[in-house]
Amino acid sequence: MSRGFLLLTLLTVSSSIQVSPAKPLKALMQRWVMYTEECSRNNSREPALTGVMCNRTFDMYACWPDGLPNTTVSVSCPWYLPWHHQVQHGSVYRECDADGQWVPQKNTSECDANDPAQQHYGQILKKKLHCMRNNIHMNLFASFILRALSILIKDAMLEAPSVNIGQDQDITHYKVEWLVNNQTAVGCRIAVVMMQYSIMANSYWLLVEGIYLHNLLVITVFTEKNYFNIYLCIGWGEEGE
Repeated sequence: MSRGFLLLTLLTVSSSIQVSPAKPLKALMQRWVMYTEECSRNNSREPALTGVMCNRTFDMYACWPDGLPNTTVSVSCPWYLPWHHQVQHGSVYRECDADGQWVPQKNTSECDANDPAQQHYGQILKKKLHCMRNNIHMNLFASFILRALSILIKDAMLEAPSVNIGQDQDITHYKVEWLVNNQTAVGCRIAVVMMQYSIMANSYWLLVEGIYLHNLLVITVFTEKNYFNIYLCIGWGEEGE
């Protein structure tokens, strides 16, 4: 069985065993996806600006245009919020620093719900987006990307430059000598090490997918938060914060 088929099976089964959310939450998720797609379309239509600035982005909450350094950018409260009719005239604010980088914190006070029941929807949405399953999937896809990039970099660095070699010269001997003596030899070795690490990490994240699925199906009481650091150790060989 190929790895691709195994991965597809794991993702399908893992998604199907999740408990179906309530209708209001499903509607909220659908509106959030529509808002995300609208943001992507709008940002792609606008011409790219040059110079130092904060790039247009979607930070999982609001859609931000390009921002000038040392300014505070404001956008309307996201329309996917269930209480948008109460805060439709409000704005969310975010600062762009002097280096053209967005400040992580943003001011959402004008968009926050006053009703505790409505605030509960926002908390549920955040948990859904940052659940264990999504975190594992993101790390798995990151390992696939790292694996592909490392192989491309390794192939590019190991490609010997074209030179004229006489018929009486040993081409194999020349390539070995170039690899040992060339100033890029250290970089080549690092690239090979990174390639081997990325292949190993990719394989272990596939293992993590299987372990997570096994725990969901077999273990009756499964507390996800107690296991994610273990998954990080298995997948990347390093424990998270």
